Amino acid sequence: MTQIGFKTEPTAGVTVTPDKFLPILDGESLDRTDPIMESEAMWAGRKVRPMEATNGGLIEVGGSTPFELSTIGATSLFRHMFGGKSTTGSGTYTHVFTPATLAGLSATLQVGVNMDGTVIPKTVSGAKVASWAIGGEEGAFLTLGIDWLAQRLQVGTRSVTDGVTTNGSATLASASADFTVADVGRDVSGTGIATGAYIIAVADDGSSATMSAAATSTGTGLTVVIGKALDRIADHSAIIGSRLRYLLTGDPGHLAAEIR
Repeated sequence: MTQIGFKTEPTAGVTVTPDKFLPILDGESLDRTDPIMESEAMWAGRKVRPMEATNGGLIEVGGSTPFELSTIGATSLFRHMFGGKSTTGSGTYTHVFTPATLAGLSATLQVGVNMDGTVIPKTVSGAKVASWAIGGEEGAFLTLGIDWLAQRLQVGTRSVTDGVTTNGSATLASASADFTVADVGRDVSGTGIATGAYIIAVADDGSSATMSAAATSTGTGLTVVIGKALDRIADHSAIIGSRLRYLLTGDPGHLAAEIR
């Protein structure tokens, strides 16, 4: 079992830093599965299609996340599943979820992926619930499976120290970044870079990238982070202890703020 970071996005598709961390079961499958467009035209003298007869299709990001259903952290998930929520009470909360529009409702999801002993971030932005199902059997916890559709996925992060920006320009230059098409969709952050900006295009020679928003200042020799860093619960022992005390006593006063 691992954990997934989650936060509702004020602006759909603009990555935010997760502030809720929920345990998930094995089987998380968030990924990017773009279809390839292939020409149906006949090519004289060719037995196979040439490379120029294929092109990248629409960006497709999605997958599933399996949970053990509990009251801990479920409020935000149910809000994205149903669309409507009303809350009453203080200390002990009562939430009522009702079917409503999901328009404008999206989230940032993040999990840690073990790559040869190193945990790297996998971040999904603009995630919307496509479908969900609750199941269970006698003597076992209920399970919740959610299928997601999303706008962007980025895996890993790297940084450079020779970033160059110009106030009012969306161009980010760096001699060492060696930008490639794989960077399209990745977040970028640093001094003078607008919050939530991400790469929408790269130069053929890899020396620069076009950001989704113009730089807010001019600078050289800037430290620029490409990708979204992994965010985690700051104090696992305190959070886990609070959750155990809540489960044993039922007293919501033991619940940490991050699971409300």
